[in-house]
Amino acid sequence: EYNESVWSKNWARKNEGEKGKKDKGASSLRRVRTAGDEPPEEGGEGSSEDASGDSGDEEKTVRNDDDPPIASDIDPMKDLDAVVRDYLVAALWADLTADDDQGTPLDNYGIINIAPESIEKAKKEVADFEEKAGDLLDGLDDGQVGHDIWLSRNGHGAGFFDRGYGEKGDKLQDMARDMGTAHIYVGDDGKVYID
Repeated sequence: EYNESVWSKNWARKNEGEKGKKDKGASSLRRVRTAGDEPPEEGGEGSSEDASGDSGDEEKTVRNDDDPPIASDIDPMKDLDAVVRDYLVAALWADLTADDDQGTPLDNYGIINIAPESIEKAKKEVADFEEKAGDLLDGLDDGQVGHDIWLSRNGHGAGFFDRGYGEKGDKLQDMARDMGTAHIYVGDDGKVYID
């Protein structure tokens, strides 16, 4: 939604040569217009809005370089290959449930909520599996391999054994089962952990 007072303050600052200065306590995030030099008028004559109420001017959020990172700046998957990423995705959707009798899924958690030490553990376990599997993984989709490692090691009704890989799938299934069961849960600190 358009916030005229913020735009007006930034427009006035720009036109008074105070570009870049912030009011004390002002948010570092602000909406600015990317077209036009005049503040918009509220409908009526001289307004640049069309019948739909759209002025055609774009707005964007501007941040200062010294602002602390926000959630959208953090990419928890930037260092994850497809196998590890989809291993973690499978863990979240297949086994992360509330600690209640109904096993309520906790769909509001994502990879960004997984504790860094659990991500590192997952990277190591997946790398160990890939090293042991060697050529058995040739030609398989990396993302599907990640899903299947999680599902197979935890005894779900899907995994390497039911992909139509034949003997290769059976070997991969056994290797994943040999990893032992992994448990995923939400800690008291609100982060997701995998044991």
